[in-house]
Amino acid sequence: MKRSTDLDVSLRPDYIPEVLPILETLNIFGLRADYMQQFKDYLEEEGLPTDSDFEKITVDILPTISDLSEKKLKYIKVKDGSNFKRDVLVDAVITEKVPPVIIDWYPKIQVLKSSKTTNVSTVVTIEQGKLDNIHIAFLDWNKIYFEIQKFKNERSWYNVNLSIEALKDILQRPEWYNLLIPSSELELTDYGKVKLWHELALTLLKSFVERLYNYQKNKFYSDKIEVAFIDSNHPNFEAEYNFLIKKTEDRLIGKIKELKETVRKNEFQENFKIDNDFEALYTNLHLYQPLIYIDKGSYEEVIKIQPVPLNKGERYLVEDLRQYFATNRDFFKDKQLYLLRNMSKKGIGFFEANNFFPDFILWLVIGNKQFISFIDPKGLRQIQGLTDPKIQLHKSIKTTIQPKLNDPEIELSSFILSNTPYSQLTHWKGQESIQNFNENHVFFQKEQKSDYIKLIFYKILD
Repeated sequence: MKRSTDLDVSLRPDYIPEVLPILETLNIFGLRADYMQQFKDYLEEEGLPTDSDFEKITVDILPTISDLSEKKLKYIKVKDGSNFKRDVLVDAVITEKVPPVIIDWYPKIQVLKSSKTTNVSTVVTIEQGKLDNIHIAFLDWNKIYFEIQKFKNERSWYNVNLSIEALKDILQRPEWYNLLIPSSELELTDYGKVKLWHELALTLLKSFVERLYNYQKNKFYSDKIEVAFIDSNHPNFEAEYNFLIKKTEDRLIGKIKELKETVRKNEFQENFKIDNDFEALYTNLHLYQPLIYIDKGSYEEVIKIQPVPLNKGERYLVEDLRQYFATNRDFFKDKQLYLLRNMSKKGIGFFEANNFFPDFILWLVIGNKQFISFIDPKGLRQIQGLTDPKIQLHKSIKTTIQPKLNDPEIELSSFILSNTPYSQLTHWKGQESIQNFNENHVFFQKEQKSDYIKLIFYKILD
């Protein structure tokens, strides 16, 4: 991945000579032409999968609208030429402007205890703690420094500047985080707890660096956003699905080939069942067809799909939205509705919400007015409260993004759809009511299945 064309944009030269790719091409000439086959045979004998185990099938992706540019659907984008990595050096130092970090260590402690005993008492009182100088003195700072370096390099954050002294200073000024942990875990009664403190320090520092990076990135790009018209050249559009199916799965291979022919003949007009919890979804609201849904857990060993298929929560949204549209024709008689899957990392993301890429973009068009909503079906087990940036995006999208667009014909909204049932959110501090969630643009796909789509449209037009 060091070829000039594969380098990160911030490192890629402005001019790449036409002959350079030839010099960057590795040519291998084998004296024994069968050595790769022998290697694959060896892997298969050891029970490891190889490419020869899978058959590749491509299925076309068809646009729902022949000329999307005619619809003039708007979206927000960063202005061309803006490059945060190239133009900004982020010093990892303490700052009061970093959004607060909340780390809840109770679930991890409960898991560790449950692995040692079957009689685990329920935690009643939630305590808060801080890492102070006595904890910091026991830490291996060289190890922490290199772990944080690895963390930022894995994310290609080449413009982050780190030092051991700065990392120490960050931990020694703990006002930027809330740590939920039993006080007994921070008591110096057993040297074995140093390992826990080391893990806590790493988790806190990684969260700090991530929040700081996204804060600086948002600050840089906040004045560099603009409105554009979406077309089929946008990264959210792919030309085809690639299916890799294990060759022993004859029935799956046959059904996917059948789907391929149905799409090729332009006869795809209803949901196509491939197997249990595996189907191609049809909805003319979406800007391309089909949408693939699969329960990954059931097929993890036998099939791989690109682009990434829908999960269960995303599938519920697509089906529930289609049903609502079909049964409320009067509401939509003077409106147009469009849906688009938003690809992670290359679609439309929000730095304000920790580089959050909501799963779907929904356009409700009334005359010249476009109500653009970003909707993300997700589980809430890993989210600690309503202050989470992904949830609070419904406020910041109104206060910090929309005013800078200078387009009165656009109204932005964001929503979280919880596929975690409300009854399972017992870990939430305060255990907010469903109404509290709804006020913060969070709706439940199970408890509110019959009306959450309607409630979303009420919020959009409010």
